[in-house]
Amino acid sequence: MVKIPESLESILERNPNYVVYILKCKDPPNYKSPGYYYVGYTNDFKRRLKQHESGRGAEFTRFYGVDKVIHIEPYDTKEEAMKKETMFTLYTISKLYSIYASQSIDHVGGGKYPGVIKSLSERIEILKALKNYMEIKEEEAIIN
Repeated sequence: MVKIPESLESILERNPNYVVYILKCKDPPNYKSPGYYYVGYTNDFKRRLKQHESGRGAEFTRFYGVDKVIHIEPYDTKEEAMKKETMFTLYTISKLYSIYASQSIDHVGGGKYPGVIKSLSERIEILKALKNYMEIKEEEAIIN
């Protein structure tokens, strides 16, 4: 069973409505560059973690398994959690990519984006698309 670090357990003790979480997955045998992570959101983290551990969670964690919990963030609404989950998986390509790289993380699964694209040209292309998407969403919010 995967242990939840005390620092993250204290977040769960506050009974958040939703959380966004990052799980470190087990590395495949003979894999030289460790770093498979899963990003998700839920309204019951402990239940969802048990699902991931038992193979009834996401396909990604069924395949790779779960090694440890590395991040939990509380949110009041499902919409906020979903947005943050998407940003975590997309941010992997931009701002978080350097953090992940410094920790030898080279693949993230879960959310709307299945994995890190390693080539610079592919990352730039997705960053441009993300920037355009965020600008459109901001304009829609102003109009509505």
